Amino acid sequence: MATENSITCDVCGVGKKAVNHWWKVWIAPEKGPAELRIVAADSPSSPFAKDACGQAHLHTLVDRWMETGSLEKSEVLCGTPV
Repeated sequence: MATENSITCDVCGVGKKAVNHWWKVWIAPEKGPAELRIVAADSPSSPFAKDACGQAHLHTLVDRWMETGSLEKSEVLCGTPV
């Protein structure tokens, strides 16, 4: 399992610290792209989970999924570069 020091936000790249309120987000593979799962960072998750350093970047990942069906960074989201 990764240590806190090796966890970085998949949106901004900041490293996790002990007092941050982080989230893990992933698409449930058994459900296809239609189901997104979100848990607190210290909860069990998928090895494919993306890390978010707070609520704003959690929303960024959810927006990506709603727009594209993926958690990967897209060149354009609703006409705005992300």
